[in-house]
Amino acid sequence: MVGRPLRSPCRTRATETRLARRGRAGYSWRVQNKRLRVSRKGETTVADQSVRHLVLLPAMLCDEELYRQQIGAVRDLLEPLPLVIAAASMAEAAAAVLRGAPARFLLAGTSYGGNLALEVAATAPARVAGLWLMGCNPGPHGDPDGGRRLTDRVRLGEFEAVVEELAERIVYPEGPNAPAARSAFQRMARRLGVAVLQRQNASLLGRRDRRDDLRRMRCPTLLLWGRDDAVSPVTHGTTMAARMPRSRLVVLDDCGHLPTIERPEAVTVALRDWLGEVLDINRRLTSDLSGPATPAAQPERSAHTD
Repeated sequence: MVGRPLRSPCRTRATETRLARRGRAGYSWRVQNKRLRVSRKGETTVADQSVRHLVLLPAMLCDEELYRQQIGAVRDLLEPLPLVIAAASMAEAAAAVLRGAPARFLLAGTSYGGNLALEVAATAPARVAGLWLMGCNPGPHGDPDGGRRLTDRVRLGEFEAVVEELAERIVYPEGPNAPAARSAFQRMARRLGVAVLQRQNASLLGRRDRRDDLRRMRCPTLLLWGRDDAVSPVTHGTTMAARMPRSRLVVLDDCGHLPTIERPEAVTVALRDWLGEVLDINRRLTSDLSGPATPAAQPERSAHTD
């Protein structure tokens, strides 16, 4: 395990100052009752600080089956909300997530879903209370020519062959659940079909390089990687852990690109441990923000970038 322990926020006044400093340029913050008021360029929204949902964004050609074991294992802590998003661009996909998500939430993503989660976190940082990322690349597409060839093959009627090849590549063949994980991916891919693959692959090919945004993503972050990931090597995880100030990296042996179905028990243990800390921090923050101070006594603070 690599990373830093999560820290609880300080008391009310210090918490407000810290939140202001963690904002992006152009944002201002103030506390009103138990809510955090976030303003940007004259537009004001109010986000409830309590976190009750974990939004789950699956990998390309995957649906909620990718997270089935984890969904059942965390319902006592919060409400899982899987969203399958397929849009022509990452920006459009992020907008769809924000329309379907509650005011404030924890956000998880695997592979394509991880890149989408980064886009959401960069677009609406005040709404994302925590990130759980697996097998994603925060930089540009590593093989755009290969990505375009995949789209061309599918358009020419080779969808089944592409699914078979992807299943062999993304699952570590020596892993303890390899046959079941390959079968699960094939079922999900066939349910979603050609159109979803084409849109999700187009989003991946045209995505923005988010590496420079990582230092500004200050929410608690769990980076969970398969040591034998042949699609997104663990070096992507170590790079992200070094840049994201409140992150921890967990690396699983005998695991490829889809940890939640290749090593489901180990993933669930790491997830529940992280969720326990994040939800405790959120409860303390909510308690701090509901202190005796009245809104009139709290001057607005302008945020700035570190």
